[in-house]
Amino acid sequence: MRTETLTNVHTAALRKEMDWLTRLIEFRLALRDNREYSEADPLSKEWVKRLKMEQVAPQEIPESALGQYYLEHPGFEFADRVLVALGLAVHICPRAFAKILLYRERDEISLYEAGGIKSSQYDGFIPTGMTWLWLVSSGKTDEYARQLARLYKNHPVLESGIIRFSAWNDSEPSGSGAIMLDKDFLVKVLG
Repeated sequence: MRTETLTNVHTAALRKEMDWLTRLIEFRLALRDNREYSEADPLSKEWVKRLKMEQVAPQEIPESALGQYYLEHPGFEFADRVLVALGLAVHICPRAFAKILLYRERDEISLYEAGGIKSSQYDGFIPTGMTWLWLVSSGKTDEYARQLARLYKNHPVLESGIIRFSAWNDSEPSGSGAIMLDKDFLVKVLG
């Protein structure tokens, strides 16, 4: 019974984290697009004007393995949690990226700044460092540069070993490598 309860706690925490990431992606697309929405849509134009990205706050998930990891790393910024969520999503909730893919199909202009790659074995969206930078910078050049610099200077998530980036060529933009999650960490947070 205890194992089943713990599994439910871990599953509920991961669901909350993926719901939060999906909302964040929707918010970021709304900021980019700045189009009109219906009043029933929570991403209405007025809401987008009032809201800052930091207000798309993640929920607390203290009882779970993922929540414990965050509690053990109190210096993590909002952007660090986004990076971990992106690493998890490709494994447990690939539909979190559905709106990015739909956006790219809908518009003639590619959503190039959102990064993302496909692999020879997987046709879905694999987030990259550019995906992360796009989400956390809100299109602000100074924030993009600040977060990019953090990738090269003692980044806490990278130093913890749970996330790394696949290699990218020197001719490609910084951060264009895939976000790769440590398999042991994935097993741990799955409970």
